[in-house]
Amino acid sequence: MDTYERIELLEDAREHLQQALDLIREAVDDTPVEDYARAYIIPTLVMAARSEHEYLGSQPANIDELIRAFEGADED
Repeated sequence: MDTYERIELLEDAREHLQQALDLIREAVDDTPVEDYARAYIIPTLVMAARSEHEYLGSQPANIDELIRAFEGADED
């Protein structure tokens, strides 16, 4: 598998994470666990998916960083 294919897979994974986020939001909307999901689960997944987000925290690594690492390896 070459770098381009790996990056494509990571971009696909990010899309799947976005779909999961949409499903989670829909599932918990107007339920007793909505606040819990919006406080913990949703931010964690958003921060794992990308570097640019609205939350103050961050994950030790995310999909954007993995893609940049592959792109940087190609430049070496």
